[in-house]
Amino acid sequence: MIPLLLPSVAALVAPAPKPLQTFAQIQARLAGWRREFPEWVELSTLPGKTREGRTIPLVRLGTPGQPELFLLSGIHPREQQPAYCALRLFDELLAGVKNGDAQAQKLFKTRCIYLVPIFNVDGKLYDEVKSDWRKNRAHNGNGTVGVDLNRNFTIRWGGGRELDKTWNDSTARPGADIYEGPSPLSEPENQALDRFFATHPNLRAFLDIHSPLREILFPAYSIAPDYARYKGIVTGMQQRQQSDPYPTNKLSGGSEPPPGPRSGNSGLTYTHAFYTYGIYGFNFEISIPSKSKGVEGRYPPVEEIAKEYETNVRAAWLHFLEAAGELPLPQPGSLKLMGEGTTDKPLTPGATVGWTPPAFDGPCDYAVLVSGGTAMVVPSEYRNAPVRTPFTLQVLPDAKPGTQVPFTLHLWDKDRHHSVHTFTLTVAEP
Repeated sequence: MIPLLLPSVAALVAPAPKPLQTFAQIQARLAGWRREFPEWVELSTLPGKTREGRTIPLVRLGTPGQPELFLLSGIHPREQQPAYCALRLFDELLAGVKNGDAQAQKLFKTRCIYLVPIFNVDGKLYDEVKSDWRKNRAHNGNGTVGVDLNRNFTIRWGGGRELDKTWNDSTARPGADIYEGPSPLSEPENQALDRFFATHPNLRAFLDIHSPLREILFPAYSIAPDYARYKGIVTGMQQRQQSDPYPTNKLSGGSEPPPGPRSGNSGLTYTHAFYTYGIYGFNFEISIPSKSKGVEGRYPPVEEIAKEYETNVRAAWLHFLEAAGELPLPQPGSLKLMGEGTTDKPLTPGATVGWTPPAFDGPCDYAVLVSGGTAMVVPSEYRNAPVRTPFTLQVLPDAKPGTQVPFTLHLWDKDRHHSVHTFTLTVAEP
């Protein structure tokens, strides 16, 4: 059983940290952009609402029809650095456009940039009162509140329920800060972002901004051409960081995850963007000069955030906006499956099973398997093709025999052709 961690006496008596800026102040800032720069700024919302029925602000900057890029901050509202840095960057770029800065003008003429400054609006408003709040405001039915929106996306959802040593908790526990939710994409906020991805075929790259872990990450498993593109973008960002560049992935192109369950970081935004839609997804964790973690790292003094922005964020993000616009777009694929997949043992409740897809009728370089249900989950989601190691499926112990679980198999080749196949598997009698 996962232990329930209680706050220390010091935490109980410490003053509550204060947000750097309120949601109302951020909204007013966006409105000011629109008033001053109507030719460069359009305000709208993501296609959906929050758990409590609010809209999620969306800003479009630059020139429609140009390569699209997306920056998202505020998925975890207690993290103060993301919104501060994102808003400051575009404050400076807009001022640069107005004042004739060549770099800013070129960027706005050759890119269409989307920004969500606060994704988790309900959580942000609650954090302004409660403080140190990470999740949304879903009521989980057992007295607990909140789903971690960055554990609720489709890739490997439910497959990381082993004890997460960083959190000393599990994504399956509703009271956990990393609770994954009752099903993949159960949260309306995540459904809204997913719809945006699905309806923007010109979207090339996505940057999910967090704090304070000091790293730049991208999907751990990819074929050599994609790895080279990812590494090129991240290396360029690191080279523009003036002090102690952030570390990144250690794996190389062509690697694949081992079979079987593994802990940690399931249901993430940037893996969902890449494996499901072919949008190059990145995770940028802003540090602060003191490298504090915990509450101090999430609510640092504004002077520390400003210093980190000036030394390690601004130039790195400008490189991202310039270089990521050159990344190739995915293309529709036409691969067909030659038969049905096979399992190495029955899909009975509590079983861990290897599933091998059928052969394909053309070239394929990697495959990604996603479960759309809760009775079976996929803890080992990626395989190089031809697939020699089966995908791992876990049938949950409480799965009812006869339950049909929908799955999606994404097939990709080195030229970024994407074929999608859906099918169902059935929980077997023990």
